[in-house]
Amino acid sequence: MLGKLFKHEWKASIRVYGLLYILAAIFTVAVILYNQVFKNFAEGLESKWLQGILVSIESVLVIGYVLVLLAVNILTFIYLIYRFYQTMVCDEAYLTHTLPVTTGQLIIVKSVMAFCFQILSIIITIISILSLVMASGEWNAMISEFSHIIQGIKESGFWCGNLAITIILGVLLIIVSSFFGIFTYYMCICAGNLFHSHKLLGSVVVYFIFQFVMNILSVLLVIFGMWTVEKRLKHMGGFTENAYMLDEWISSIQPPEILSFVNSYLFLGFLIIAAGTTILFFVSRYLLKNKLNLA
Repeated sequence: MLGKLFKHEWKASIRVYGLLYILAAIFTVAVILYNQVFKNFAEGLESKWLQGILVSIESVLVIGYVLVLLAVNILTFIYLIYRFYQTMVCDEAYLTHTLPVTTGQLIIVKSVMAFCFQILSIIITIISILSLVMASGEWNAMISEFSHIIQGIKESGFWCGNLAITIILGVLLIIVSSFFGIFTYYMCICAGNLFHSHKLLGSVVVYFIFQFVMNILSVLLVIFGMWTVEKRLKHMGGFTENAYMLDEWISSIQPPEILSFVNSYLFLGFLIIAAGTTILFFVSRYLLKNKLNLA
């Protein structure tokens, strides 16, 4: 049943996003065709009137292209939040909660599909931009610049095993942060459902209160992090508050040691956000399972 639920959720969402992805493909091709066929032709025209029309067409294509890419990335998240609201706490919830799956499984399916469509939207955006770069003839220059960056990292000594750990931790941090954002909206929607009327407004109020609390906690964590960083740096490479040769101090620290230092904070950040995500999941599940109000 869980597999069928994933399939149903995919079909319901792709109907909306399929149109956005098609529009992104159309505008990408249109911009490429204009740059390849009409742009040089427009510049060679003697008629200012015709040249103005072609320039206007170019402006419309560029503006449309930017708006479509924004829609692909912004509306993706907005719609998935709206779909959770509609199917979990509104009229459609009567049918949703009669399915032979647990409340936790419903939330997991919704969150996984939200994450997948976020990733898919990012991939669509990257492919579109890379297509424009390739069509413009800048692909080789971009590859060359990327190669220079890689070579610079190798020469600096940062190309080591700790760098792989940094990349892995960075990816994990991005993933868990995405789920934290998703569950934040889910929890606020579930909490807003506790209001007898104006549930959507209640969700917005809960969201702003939650963000206020999170901002305070974030500031406290940053202060604590800066304090711990200062304490740890004092024990690295002979650092003291009276050190006047900062460049020499930095050069005395080996790249693997620096990456190891960074990795420890990335891992700590991952644990904190993962814990917060877990809490939000269980709070959302509890509210839907025990406090659901469909009246």
